[in-house]
Amino acid sequence: MNLGFYKESDFHYMTVGYKSHTIYVVNQEENKTLGQGLFYSKDDGKTWSPSQLNGLPQTSAGTIAAHPTDENMVGISTPEGIFVSKDNGNTFERFTRKINTTTFVFQEKSITLYFPWLRKLIGPILILVGLYLLGIFKMYWNVTLFKVPERFLKKGKIGSFLMDFGFSLAFCPTMFVLFFVTLMPLVYSTSYGVLLPSIFAVGTSVPVIFFIFILWYLGFNGTLMKKGRQAGSFVQKAAGIMMILIGILDTITYWF
Repeated sequence: MNLGFYKESDFHYMTVGYKSHTIYVVNQEENKTLGQGLFYSKDDGKTWSPSQLNGLPQTSAGTIAAHPTDENMVGISTPEGIFVSKDNGNTFERFTRKINTTTFVFQEKSITLYFPWLRKLIGPILILVGLYLLGIFKMYWNVTLFKVPERFLKKGKIGSFLMDFGFSLAFCPTMFVLFFVTLMPLVYSTSYGVLLPSIFAVGTSVPVIFFIFILWYLGFNGTLMKKGRQAGSFVQKAAGIMMILIGILDTITYWF
């Protein structure tokens, strides 16, 4: 592809969407066509438009990357994190926390790219979970959101899922909140999310199995179980405080 800048410009930063064919270049020296700054073309370099770069910090760039299919999306990595624009570089929004980033690539079907608000919700959710663990508010009410059709109560995948869903909520509401409210958003908003449910299952089941084995092996009676409930209450409150602190830090990182 001939952009028509032979011996006129030396583009150190350049990217092209391999399906959208939108071209982005960072021009550092003015020529007869382009001034200084970020420019983009949607017609194979025949015409160029300048990007306003609003919201992008005044710092050096590590990498510029065009989204493979979205002709309006471009991202730039900086020492302050990754910034993404959905309007050809006119306005940028922070996509990651403040961390020095040298390079990155777009994934064509990245969930976090299309739902960045999902990542922002994790902090407030952690705070709510922490308040719940501290007993600030409780859920005693019964709410019937819908009636499950009779056909779903028979054998099958949907029936099995509904049974497990209801059992987990009734058996341990705290674990239900941690899994469905806290963990599942992470599953859908991170590239390694598919591994998290298995790690969660192992991390929560192994200590319980080990503790039950110790009780059985040593033949402890119900007295220890009562003391265990008291210790469990303390651990729950400590976990609630930790959740709130992490939630506040996460909210500050991704909202401000």
